[in-house]
Amino acid sequence: MTAITERASPRHLFVIQEQLKSQITSHVHEAKTVIKDFKETKVKLEAEDAILKIANSILSVGHIIENETSSAPVQNALARIEENINILKQKPDVSLLEDSVSSSDMLESLIISRPLEDVGSFDSMTATTRKLKSVTNAGLWRDTRFTGGTYLPDGRLLLADNNNGQIVKYDNEYNLINTHQLQNYPADIAYSAKHKVVLVMTHKDIQQYTINSDDLKYVSASPFPPQSRSTYPSGIAVHDDTILLGTDNSVYMLAIDETEQKRIPRNGLFSYVAVCIELGRFCYPHENKVACCKMDGTEIFRYCIGNIGCIRGLSFDRSGSIYMGCDRLSDAVHQISWDGQRGRDLLLDQSYINKSFYVMYHPSEDMLLVTAAMPGVYNNVKFGVFELGDFTK
Repeated sequence: MTAITERASPRHLFVIQEQLKSQITSHVHEAKTVIKDFKETKVKLEAEDAILKIANSILSVGHIIENETSSAPVQNALARIEENINILKQKPDVSLLEDSVSSSDMLESLIISRPLEDVGSFDSMTATTRKLKSVTNAGLWRDTRFTGGTYLPDGRLLLADNNNGQIVKYDNEYNLINTHQLQNYPADIAYSAKHKVVLVMTHKDIQQYTINSDDLKYVSASPFPPQSRSTYPSGIAVHDDTILLGTDNSVYMLAIDETEQKRIPRNGLFSYVAVCIELGRFCYPHENKVACCKMDGTEIFRYCIGNIGCIRGLSFDRSGSIYMGCDRLSDAVHQISWDGQRGRDLLLDQSYINKSFYVMYHPSEDMLLVTAAMPGVYNNVKFGVFELGDFTK
């Protein structure tokens, strides 16, 4: 560059400067196109210290050296992918969607501008159902009633039997594994993929467990926040470091150590909460409405359902549609679109469910689990599993 500035004429210097700017702009644009904001690119221009000949037109000056290094979010994500690949090699049938999405270090870097209107390859708001399985009380008490539950990352299922004070475990084919008796009566269960703990909401406290193989190991219990005890079965959900606790009069946003962060007033009987990890939002019932909020508590919309009786269990699918159990129809689940603009009663094909109670969408499959509100009827069916898709053809 010294030789250029000392020996070149003003006209040549101008041409050189313009060529340098053009080359740098071209190379940076090309680098951005290739890395698509997932790389940290350092662009360095090296020009010769001596120019043997300066022509009237200069086609190129020096050359560009690009040094690309992976950014910290990408490095963390790659490490997470490698970890999941190793797990998949050990357990080929493991579903890691919930675990990988909720615990990815790139989660805060990803911005979803709009949710997909469909789940899988169909429009979830026009989907029909097909029964996959009905599970009876075989091996359980006749009055078993499941009021809450969660899927584990490997597809196993934990359900809260509120009537008999136990947690019932099923494998990923919905075959009974065993039961775990509690001193208090559980209402709902959530699993934290980030912290690898099972959170059980009882009528007295929030209990934490770890799960090893098919056994739950008690860790600790924390009392509810003051004035928060619920008369009716209510819900618990977890997202990253936030626990959502539904009670008769509020939805509490708690840290993972269960210290209160925020409180949202609400009214109504059952106070279930649900989280959509893909869109970073949660919902809860308020009287005859369903409120949908961002994870900071900012409300997105409220959907009025009308004469529905009471709203029970809530769940999101991966596109953000909301499903809930209700009193209005004997075997129906009500569905709300991701934007709160549409709703419908989703009739369950050959369900034998006597009033839907708890509703839970599978985290990685297009399947809906619905528990019965009234135990001991319709061939003792305790819950049904339904596939969603276009089954009209």
